Formats: sequence, C-alpha cells, structure tokens
Amino acid sequence: MNSEYFDRGRELRSRLLGKTHTDKVLTTADPTDLAVQQLVTEFTYGAVWSRPGLALQTRSLLTIALLASQNRIEVLKQHVGGALNVGVPREQILEALIHILPYCGVPAMVGSVAAAKAVFRERDEAEAQQNPDSKEAP
Repeated sequence: MNSEYFDRGRELRSRLLGKTHTDKVLTTADPTDLAVQQLVTEFTYGAVWSRPGLALQTRSLLTIALLASQNRIEVLKQHVGGALNVGVPREQILEALIHILPYCGVPAMVGSVAAAKAVFRERDEAEAQQNPDSKEAP
C-alpha cells in the first residue's frame, strides 16, 4: 500500500462521502473487505480522484452519470450525496442524469432521477431536523 496515496485518498473520500462512512468501511471490515477498501481508498480516491486535470465537482458529475448508466443505484445515491458535499448544485446533478437519456435509455434515467430525489429528500429532512426553526427546507 502506498501511504501517500492512501492518506490522500482517505482525506478525499471523507470529504466526498463523509468521515463517518469512510472510517466505518475502513475500521469494521473483515480482512478481505479491508484489503478491498484500502485499495479503493488508495487507487480510486488517492490516485484517480486526486488528479489535477478535473475539478472535484466535474469528477462527481462524471461519476454520477457513469453509475447511472450502469444502474448502480446504491452507489449512485452515495455519490449524489458526495456531489452535494462538494458543492454541486441539485440542478446540475439532475441535468447530468437527464443527459444519460439518449445514451442509456429511459429506465436508467428515470431510476437514477428517482434515486437522486430520494437523496435530496433525506438531506432536506435531516436539515429540517437540525434546524427546526427554519420554515422551509432548501
């Protein structure tokens, strides 16, 4: 394991998917899963996501489109949340999902939009619980 890539990957993965999620997958995994999670952290986030050629928001939108095209709904939901965490507006997330329509078809687009809307609802509900004095959720 390359500790420079792993450390960079852990930091980026925590920023994108949340420290709680990242710590959990790295500390509660059995030995086989731990090896996989270390590799994902080191390579995916430490080597690929950390490259300088694209902004983090762009990488998030690309990842969302790729996951939607493959019907990977659970991981898509994680990355919709991650995109929100790094400042991608909801409108851009939905546009990325609409953009897959001519290339991947209606079922991929509709299912992915439904998944994104579920993440948006969860965020709105969590924010409303944290800010009960707020009249409207964003």
